Amino acid sequence: MTYLKRLLRYSRPYARLTIGGLLCSLLAVLLGLAIPYLSKSIVDDVLVERQFELLAVLGLLLGGASLLRGMFQYCKLYIFEYTSQKVLYDLRSELYRKLQGQSFEFYDQVRTGLLMNRMVGDLQAIRQLANQGYFQVFEGLFSLLSTVIVMLILDVRLSLALFLIVPLFALNTLAMAKRLKPVFREIRRAFERLTSAVQENVTGIHVVKAFGQENSEQERFGAIAAEFTQRNIDAADIRSRYVPLAQALNGLAAVVILLIGGYLVILDQLTIGSLV
Repeated sequence: MTYLKRLLRYSRPYARLTIGGLLCSLLAVLLGLAIPYLSKSIVDDVLVERQFELLAVLGLLLGGASLLRGMFQYCKLYIFEYTSQKVLYDLRSELYRKLQGQSFEFYDQVRTGLLMNRMVGDLQAIRQLANQGYFQVFEGLFSLLSTVIVMLILDVRLSLALFLIVPLFALNTLAMAKRLKPVFREIRRAFERLTSAVQENVTGIHVVKAFGQENSEQERFGAIAAEFTQRNIDAADIRSRYVPLAQALNGLAAVVILLIGGYLVILDQLTIGSLV
């Protein structure tokens, strides 16, 4: 939480833009909820009830909602990208000033690859967090709450049936994240060692050639590169186990909707538009 507060301090000068981006995000969510409702009306009122005079109006509303949603999405993405780039510039400038003030002893103890990774890789990860990371929490909660409300309004029984599958999604995601976290940490460390090896070899290439150490350096670099490769393979192996399960659960949710929803339609307790 302390690190998040420090990051928010860098975002404070762009608070107005950030609030504007958040509002655009929330409006896009609301319009996204309106689109299924309009689709429901087209199916129930136009196709089933054959009120064809409503087709043009509903079609225009559907197209307008989609267009507005796209506009708000564009504004949101542009604002968050703009502010995150500004935050990244401020962070990088401050970090560079900090590095300029360090002693010779500091540079003797700290690997160059680590410093380069902090200046490039780590700051880029922070920029991604400042871009949409912590705002996605608010957007996600708002989207979840509003979606649940709409689902319950459409049909409580079908919604409750789907809610039984949600914990399985959550457990699968949490299990994958728990296993990936230490692996990604090792990937960052392996990347630091890889960057250091390249930098040291390039800057000291005259010494390497003078003492005929090309083969030795090649073997050392190969071992470091192999470690980095293996760490990425480990991460891919973990994802390959959990992602198919998430896709299977998604398919199960579709089966639940079709079977239970279809049964309710047959009993005339649910409209086809609501099912869609």
